[in-house]
Amino acid sequence: HYINENGVTYLCMTDVDYPMRMGFAFLDDVKDRFLDTYGYIIADAIQYQMEEFKETLRERMDFFNHDPTADKISMVRENAERVKDVMVENMQKILEKGERVELLVKKTDLMQTQATGLKRKAAEVRRSMYWRNVRMCALIILIILALAFIVFLIACNGFKCTKK
Repeated sequence: HYINENGVTYLCMTDVDYPMRMGFAFLDDVKDRFLDTYGYIIADAIQYQMEEFKETLRERMDFFNHDPTADKISMVRENAERVKDVMVENMQKILEKGERVELLVKKTDLMQTQATGLKRKAAEVRRSMYWRNVRMCALIILIILALAFIVFLIACNGFKCTKK
């Protein structure tokens, strides 16, 4: 991997299985740090004048080889996977709640149907009790009238109760 810019070549060698994007990310980082440190003196520099930049190179190589935050694309992918997992879990919870709501709706409909049937039965029982009470009151009135008639017959010795 290499970058050639403003007469300076930035070069790195990596293993075959090392991601290409990471090699170029390393080169971009080194180029930016190099230009920040030595920006104007690059053209007039002599051999080994920038020897102290070795430490920066070592530190950046260590960072890009061992720090998982260096590979931002992998971090974004991992975050996207985590978000996807959370979303799938939330969708499963919503579906479970939907099933529970559907069950509650079915039970509510069943209870509504049973309540309507119960209302109808209660009205029938109420009517039947009303007519039973009416018959009972009519029977009691008839019994009282019959007793009154019997008392009248006994008191009058039959139908001979007349004033003379």
